[in-house]
Amino acid sequence: MVVEVEAAEVVAAARRVLTTVPYGFFTTLGTTRPSVRMVGCLGIDEDLRVTFGTGRHTRKAAELRANATAIYAAADLTTGAAVCLYGTATLDEDLSRRRSAWVPGLARFVPGGPEDPEFVLVSIDPDRIEVWSEQDRVHPDPFGMASAVVLRSADGWAGPATTHPGR
Repeated sequence: MVVEVEAAEVVAAARRVLTTVPYGFFTTLGTTRPSVRMVGCLGIDEDLRVTFGTGRHTRKAAELRANATAIYAAADLTTGAAVCLYGTATLDEDLSRRRSAWVPGLARFVPGGPEDPEFVLVSIDPDRIEVWSEQDRVHPDPFGMASAVVLRSADGWAGPATTHPGR
């Protein structure tokens, strides 16, 4: 079965999954292997930049200072949909943005609140999105064997292509 999808449909499916799922897995490049950890999403902007909080001195912050290449992945377990954002991550120490992103649940990790200098934001700016979502009809041929892929350039999101080898 061939399912035709447009880039806008892939981006919309990614947005639906990302706004439905409060947690995702963030991957950075460690010194000897990739490092993966679960993080709580604090925001998603119109370009699908995902933001979460961390500590200034955490392993993930150190790894991002050495190499900003990162991946954020989330899955909607109720529908089986999945999205992976590939891109460049940045650390953001701006106090006004930290205050805006702050949620009460962070207090158990950062008792000093958003003003605590240890608290920083991380945002991943995606240039590649992979999505598989039966609910959104984003599942390229062959069904179940590939994700739809869109790439971002100065002109916006383009694609989709498939992740299936040889295509």
